[in-house]
Amino acid sequence: MEEIMKLMDIAEERIRHYLPEGYEMDDVSWSDTGFRIPIFCVRTLEHSMKGPVDSFRFFLDQDDTDAENIERFNSELNKFCNGWEGVA
Repeated sequence: MEEIMKLMDIAEERIRHYLPEGYEMDDVSWSDTGFRIPIFCVRTLEHSMKGPVDSFRFFLDQDDTDAENIERFNSELNKFCNGWEGVA
């Protein structure tokens, strides 16, 4: 569980850097093997009530080594963040 929490903290910190004004992370959920970080548009109350506009999800693969899971985590997180880069 400690490993998943560290990865979730890293993901939240990196994602926060890419989110434009009016977008926030909320309702984060986790288990021993994974987590989900939903992104909400909070520009207006109406937008925020619609539910998440995006989510970053990551789950450990028990068949992979720690190094393989970390490599996949970094790759998936980079793809997710790159998708938000330049969003206005």
